[in-house]
Amino acid sequence: MIFQNVRIKSLRLICFAGKKDLAFELDEKTNVFIGKNCCGKTTLCDFIRFMFYGTCGNRDLFPWDGTKTVSGEMIVSADGSLYKIFRSETLSDDESDNRCVITDPDGAPLGGGISPGGYFLNLDPFVYDRTIYFPQKQNNKIQADTDVASLDVWGESFSGKQKLYSSRSELEKEKSLLMNDSKTGELDILLNERLRSKEGSKEMDEKREEYRAAEKNLEEINNKIASNNKRIVILKADMKNYTDDIKLTENRENASSLKSEIKHNEKKIKYLSFEAQNALPGMTRDDIANLSDEYLEYSRLSAELSDASAKLETANENYAINSRLFSEDSRDEIEDTCVLLENKRKIKNLFTSFGTLFVLMGIFIFCYLYFLSQRELLFSGLIAGAVFVFALIMFVCASVFRHSSEKILSEMNLESQSEFDELYEQYMSFKASDGIYTDAVENARAEHLRIAGLLEKKLLSMRQFLENKRLSGEDKGIPSFHDCNDSELLSRIDVILSKYNTLFETEDSIENQKRDYRQLLSRDVHKETLEVSSEFAVLEKELAFITKQNSALFSKQSEAEERLKRLKAKLEKKDENSKDTKVSEADVISRLERYRDLQISCDELDKTIAELEDRVLQPISARVNALMSFALKSGESFILSENFEFKYKRGSQTMPFSRAGGGLSELALIALRIAFSEQLTKGKVPMIFDESFMFIDKDSALSLCRIIEADGRQIIFCSSSESDHTSAFASPKMFLSEDFGSSH
Repeated sequence: MIFQNVRIKSLRLICFAGKKDLAFELDEKTNVFIGKNCCGKTTLCDFIRFMFYGTCGNRDLFPWDGTKTVSGEMIVSADGSLYKIFRSETLSDDESDNRCVITDPDGAPLGGGISPGGYFLNLDPFVYDRTIYFPQKQNNKIQADTDVASLDVWGESFSGKQKLYSSRSELEKEKSLLMNDSKTGELDILLNERLRSKEGSKEMDEKREEYRAAEKNLEEINNKIASNNKRIVILKADMKNYTDDIKLTENRENASSLKSEIKHNEKKIKYLSFEAQNALPGMTRDDIANLSDEYLEYSRLSAELSDASAKLETANENYAINSRLFSEDSRDEIEDTCVLLENKRKIKNLFTSFGTLFVLMGIFIFCYLYFLSQRELLFSGLIAGAVFVFALIMFVCASVFRHSSEKILSEMNLESQSEFDELYEQYMSFKASDGIYTDAVENARAEHLRIAGLLEKKLLSMRQFLENKRLSGEDKGIPSFHDCNDSELLSRIDVILSKYNTLFETEDSIENQKRDYRQLLSRDVHKETLEVSSEFAVLEKELAFITKQNSALFSKQSEAEERLKRLKAKLEKKDENSKDTKVSEADVISRLERYRDLQISCDELDKTIAELEDRVLQPISARVNALMSFALKSGESFILSENFEFKYKRGSQTMPFSRAGGGLSELALIALRIAFSEQLTKGKVPMIFDESFMFIDKDSALSLCRIIEADGRQIIFCSSSESDHTSAFASPKMFLSEDFGSSH
């Protein structure tokens, strides 16, 4: 919604920049505020901007006395309807403390977080500061905004399209990265690399041919080495056979000593067998293995039985220690005393309750008879006294039972009931722990009995096994295993195992010796030792020749492999370059497409910007020259050139606008602001001047003031003195005093 005619009706500064509770009624046409420097003219202009846009982070607008809140009200007339604006901001990081409320003609607030400046003026703060607000030294504002971000704001304000200039700048920058005049862009580099890769393709073919020749040479060397290696294997096999024959003739002498050693061990076996048979005849290897396993199992169970015995002993000790805390007599005494004290406590509490009840009844009876029934005092006292006597008897009985309980406690050397309660708690804890220790003893005893039973069974099994072997064997006067005790049985088992294990180890050793002896005698040599040695020397000479030849071949092989490796590395590098060339070709195509897209986008943006500037710059330039035609000489004009740059033209020469001279350039900038505001607001909005004509000559200022006033806009003009250039305004003037008060 765009309003065609906007006026500020009144201002009320609640608290702003050190001023409080000040109000101004404004004329719909022209308002002139005159005051000395530092009396508050700029503060008034800042307040109007604050009401439209807020502080925008400017901390200088807050009072110097430490107040952290600024607020005010403003009445605005828009197309004949009155709107009220209230704004309050607090100096804090919490934006929820800031409020801005716009009330419509019906008194209802407008919702949606509407900004008064955008709603009524159709301007954002950036454009407001460069159009309808004319501050002091305003040259630093409008012509300093030629950067891309500022141009985006102007472009969006005039066309409604965002980031026109920055988008074009980014596209141009990307284009320059792809390709530029100095041939350093990404696309330039890719094209140069592709050209160099194509030039190296011929060299790559030559390297491939050289690589194939080197491969063939290495293959021939490897074939010769392989042939020599086969011959070396045959020679070494033949030499080994001759070596074995020579060694066999030598081992014949060792065979006789091995044979005598076998005979000696056979005699030793007879003795060991006799010893084993005396311990227990008829034992086989399987019998000894089974007996060894059972003996090991018995040893394991013995160790477990020792652990179980230690645990049982520990459990018994813990149970004994716990049992010594309370004797059997003390346990019965504590339990009986607990029951007796509990009964006496209950009876004592019963008598005490009855005594208390009788006391209350006596008081009630006395009050009822004497005060309510109007009986005589003596009669009422006697009846109540009888009831009190019963209460006294109840208290005496309670006291007797209490003394009886204390006597019982003193007999147990206890001073109070609480001590007995502590003793009883200890007794109950003892009973609970007594059960735990009893269970631990029972579990330990059961485990001990279980392991002892298994141990006994294992011992009985070994005893029965050995007795059966004794009975099934020859009777050599070996005593019965049932008649000996456990320690004797274990000792005899140790002897049996050691005797038979030694016997079996010796038998295995003899078998190995016999096998070695048979291997020594398995072959015989039909040649003499001298003849074998001569043939061995011939083979050894041939092996040395082939080995020397192989050494030379190995040296050539190393050189060929090294050369092949170098050629392969060069080929791989060339192949990588070739692959890179293919990849770069695809990359070049994609980048060319991207460059083309960028060029099209840039052309479209350039076209949009050119259309915008053709539509905006020429009308604004014409309006500027029309507004200040009275001050221009023949051949002089001002133009708004590309990128909204303001320039001065004299004849055919175009110069910066400042070359027009101080007064004329200031007058041109004011005209430019007026032309901008007319183009952007599409309606008549207030214009605020703060010492804006101080550098303009008198006649030009008077002429421009008359033009502005005749346009029908509301004008707020602030000046430091009632000078000639303000006399053109027909409306009354308001004089601002130092305390910001005003008088007409």
